[in-house]
Formats: sequence, structure tokens, C-alpha cells
Amino acid sequence: PSLGSECLHAECIVGYDSEVKKVLIYDSMNTSPEWQSNIDVYDKLTLAFNDKYKNEDCSICGLYYDGVYEPKPLHSSSWKDWCTIL
Repeated sequence: PSLGSECLHAECIVGYDSEVKKVLIYDSMNTSPEWQSNIDVYDKLTLAFNDKYKNEDCSICGLYYDGVYEPKPLHSSSWKDWCTIL
């Protein structure tokens, strides 16, 4: 299923590995998520997520779009569901 033209530049962080500080990123230009070693993205992700959802028990997902980042909790939803503009 297409994400639509409005999501062409979207990148969703759909997972992370704290051991090696890698983030699993879904780019709307790719067909599947890819692991990336990006310490800056990882640190920004964890800081923003911990600050906003420190009392919630859920996985990490975030959205990068034109430099705007917003962490979101990911429960049972598909990771593709988060690839929308906030």
C-alpha cells in the first residue's frame, strides 16, 4: 500500500537497539525498515521519548519529517501506521 505523496520524505523510527545504539528506521522511499547506526538520532529519540513517555510501558516510535520530530508510543499498531504527517 502506498503511503501517499504527502509522506515522500517521512522517516519513522520503529525500533531501537540500546546495546549498539542502532535505530530501525522506515523510510517511505524504501520497502522495509533498515537498521542505522546513528548516535545523534538515537540520543534524540531516547531523550524525547523518555521525557514524554517515561511513565508508559510501550515500544518506541517516532517520526522525522522535514526536521520535525515527535515521539509516539507504539502499542499494537503497525509501524506503517505512524508514517503520517503530524
